[in-house]
Amino acid sequence: MSASVTSIPSDVRRWLADGPLYYGWIVVGACFLVGAITWGTIWSFGVFFGYIVDEFGLSHANTSVVFSLQAFVTFGGSAILGFVIDRYGASRLLLLAAGLVVLGLSLVSQIGSFAGLLVSYGLVVATGFAIGGVIEKATPSRWFDRRRGFATGIAGVGAGVGVFVFPPIVEGLIQEVGWRGAYSSLMLGFLAVYAVAALLVSDHPTDLDLDPSEEFPVGTPDGTSTGDDWRVQVAAASAVVRRPAFGLVFLATLGLTAAIFTILVSIVEFTTNAGLGRTVGVAALSAAGAMNVAGKVVGGAVSDRVGRSATAASSGLFVGGGIVLLLAVPEPTGVLVAAVIFGFGWGIQIGLLAPVVADLFGTPGINVLFGLIVGSAAISGVSAPYLAGLSFDLFGTYRPAFLAVAVASVIGGGLILIADRLEADGSSRVSA
Repeated sequence: MSASVTSIPSDVRRWLADGPLYYGWIVVGACFLVGAITWGTIWSFGVFFGYIVDEFGLSHANTSVVFSLQAFVTFGGSAILGFVIDRYGASRLLLLAAGLVVLGLSLVSQIGSFAGLLVSYGLVVATGFAIGGVIEKATPSRWFDRRRGFATGIAGVGAGVGVFVFPPIVEGLIQEVGWRGAYSSLMLGFLAVYAVAALLVSDHPTDLDLDPSEEFPVGTPDGTSTGDDWRVQVAAASAVVRRPAFGLVFLATLGLTAAIFTILVSIVEFTTNAGLGRTVGVAALSAAGAMNVAGKVVGGAVSDRVGRSATAASSGLFVGGGIVLLLAVPEPTGVLVAAVIFGFGWGIQIGLLAPVVADLFGTPGINVLFGLIVGSAAISGVSAPYLAGLSFDLFGTYRPAFLAVAVASVIGGGLILIADRLEADGSSRVSA
């Protein structure tokens, strides 16, 4: 399949490619914007949570099903959508994502039943999130080698900025127009951002006939897998999936995302029920988002020097340590400090996931491989928030659930180190 079909070249894209700036940084900027609005909206669900509980009169566990379904579709669908993105190109799929999110959020703003909310947000919007999330995190890795950690970190900063900025904005919108009206307002932002990103994103340097030798000193890797028979794509991915290191990275991501989902979905309710109020929880969510930015930038830059797997593994210590501090010092200052530590580790983990996958298993099928790894988040997204809500319903506290995911995050960091050692000791590591 030709590049003209898969990447939808435009006059704007060609004009920018001929400029003095390496086009990979244009791709990074577009992915930054996609990440900001996608993850800013996803992780603001904790702000919406209490209002949804009040409107439908459900338990915390049952209300968390909205997020769990969205997480399952967003992260579980990433594996399948990775194949589709690799085959048809990021630009086309971003346009599809824009349509899905706009349709779903318009339905959220009008449908009055809990079942309708599950379908419109948990299925329709979530599919759009899945497309945007895979493209935003995986595509920059194809444009960089020498500065892969830093470039993907900068692209990923968009998500952190979104999580920092969106919670207070969403809270303000809810106060003005209600939680449904807030989702309706976000719909317009998605339409604008995804459309601009679709115009700018290109899948690989070969799509624009560029010479990326400065970034790829040992030779430019093959392009995307567009045009391959789907059986070839499946066979190539299957060969990687069967490697023990892939399974370990999958389990590591499962443990780390369980901790991340649990805290981000429950932190506002945690502070509210601890007598600290919603404001402290919203501030903690925003602080975690700000440090997510720092974690991605610092972690990305450090990883290019000391090793991406080792840096990624440190995320487990930061995430777990932040959760332990949250429980040990349940007062406003302690909560905010804990959120800072947690957020820094969260930024390292998510910022370096795609580079670690690319380093260990190669870039030609990066959307597929990244999507398969992210599929682990579908498991944690479905189970972790629900179990945390069930813990609260049974014991009147989130402490048991928080302690469990703190341990899981530390174990996850250790598994990344083991996976890297297995690939280093074997002969199966794929050239990026």
